[in-house]
Amino acid sequence: MLGESVPAQAEQTLVSVSGVTIQSGLDIGGSAFHLPHINFGSGSYAPRASGGYTRHANTTYGELYGKPMLKGEWKTGWGFDIIGSASAIGATTLGDGDAEQVSQTSGTPRSVYLEEAYAGIRVPVRLVGGHQVFTVQGGRQAFAVDDGFLIGKGTYSSGERGAWWYAPRFAFSGPGVIKLEGDPIRADVFMLESNSDNDIDRGFDRPKTSFVGFDVTWFANKAGGHGASVYADRAAYVTLTYFHVRDADTSAHYDYSTRADRNGMNVAALSWGGTVLPVKALGISRNFTVYGNFVSEQNSHPGNGYQGVSAYGMYFEPGYTFSMLPWTPHVFYRYTRFGGGKNANGGVKHNYDTFFLYDGKRYTYGGYWPGEIVGMY
Repeated sequence: MLGESVPAQAEQTLVSVSGVTIQSGLDIGGSAFHLPHINFGSGSYAPRASGGYTRHANTTYGELYGKPMLKGEWKTGWGFDIIGSASAIGATTLGDGDAEQVSQTSGTPRSVYLEEAYAGIRVPVRLVGGHQVFTVQGGRQAFAVDDGFLIGKGTYSSGERGAWWYAPRFAFSGPGVIKLEGDPIRADVFMLESNSDNDIDRGFDRPKTSFVGFDVTWFANKAGGHGASVYADRAAYVTLTYFHVRDADTSAHYDYSTRADRNGMNVAALSWGGTVLPVKALGISRNFTVYGNFVSEQNSHPGNGYQGVSAYGMYFEPGYTFSMLPWTPHVFYRYTRFGGGKNANGGVKHNYDTFFLYDGKRYTYGGYWPGEIVGMY
């Protein structure tokens, strides 16, 4: 597999007067791939408009996207700020399309769609003697819990959206999120909906899902970091997450599929990460990391021919940073397990639903699937 990706971003202040700041930005990216003997030699099949498929034993394709954006902030002077943001994404896939067994982006798809469009109020508060920021943010917005193992992407990029591998889209639809950002505690209450469209995504999209829930995180900052709002700035953290699926698509696209029984599901997760062990021997308190997440999915009214859902997914990832060596290399081992479908034809279903998985957010190319190249191609 040969590939190259090039992202770039630029921001410019357009207005800054009387507490009002408006910024513009442009995020662009491109990638190119050549993949010989894909899918163990079976190839990738591109659907033809006239019917049937064209087989590619070797796949060559490229992706391009651009994301113009506007951000605004008004420091009112009355104890609160008004914030907002709007962005759109234009994307295309060139060449043969991605190398899935049935290519999801063949035929040079291109599109321009709204990404984020939100407005909100931000208020500094003092609770229990500390300094916190309380934010109410309504509309379309990117939202993630920790590294995105459970909640990370509200929009996927297959089909006519284009840029399947680069996957530049993230936003959920509203109503929105209420945030409390403090130190060492932060929390969210959210009511959101994933953006799904099988006409655009050629039948490959995830079910449209409306959900409501909360997350609470204890964290320790890295030096100079702001872990209350930036996941990468957390030296250590523990997070409890819960959400309930209010409504989910069970149309003909999803009936009796492994993803079609979300409606009414209750999901709980405990996640942790960073240097969470206070053992000073061998530098464990600052060099040893351990990340993990355990997710439980339960549904007593699933529909689609099932009597219930009782599924789980998890990963466990210990690692060690050799801080005494040049470039401070970090080695880790990740074990991932998703509950499987030994009884996919009925009864209680144990297939784990990945929901809004954002694959590989932290510091690795490889994601949570069992093998990056095998998992993709």
